[in-house]
Amino acid sequence: MFRTALVGMGLLLGVASHASAATCTNIYNADFGATSYPGTFIGTVSPTGVCQLGNLSISESLQKALIDPTHHPSMYRFHFDGGYLSIDEKLGNNGFNVQVGVNLLAWDGTTATPVPGASMTMPVMSGPTPFQNLISHMLLSAGDYILNNYIVGTDVADPKYQVNFTVAPEPASLAILGMSLVGITALRRRRASA
Repeated sequence: MFRTALVGMGLLLGVASHASAATCTNIYNADFGATSYPGTFIGTVSPTGVCQLGNLSISESLQKALIDPTHHPSMYRFHFDGGYLSIDEKLGNNGFNVQVGVNLLAWDGTTATPVPGASMTMPVMSGPTPFQNLISHMLLSAGDYILNNYIVGTDVADPKYQVNFTVAPEPASLAILGMSLVGITALRRRRASA
């Protein structure tokens, strides 16, 4: 039992350190998302797939996720293999008195259905906004989803935006954690009775 606990802890620490050290390297850039369903396909969102849309940390001319009155809404479609997902978005430095709405839709190939609890409105400021959370550790089934950004109101603006996707550790990591805890508990009981 002790050996099982040590192996489980070692595997858990290895998985945890790998997950925490992961840096997003697969960034999808496109000037504007499609304005109609099903949106511009960006690939599979996963730890090894697409993890970011747009990039506000590079030069202005290369910031690619945009929305303006002629490209509105701006829709990006992605595949997700199922599990827990967080989506955070921030806007760039363009405009005042304009808000950008964001929502997540499930796409079944013909119909887009809003995901409950996955909607927000972001104000455009004179400087980049902080990241705002669209969904946090939400359990989603496997399938295609559409991230929809749209201008709220009639003011003219062309805010750039960046979206970060974070996929929670897979259930196997949780199983290893459970095995580790069972092994540690058994070891403590064994030592306490000796």
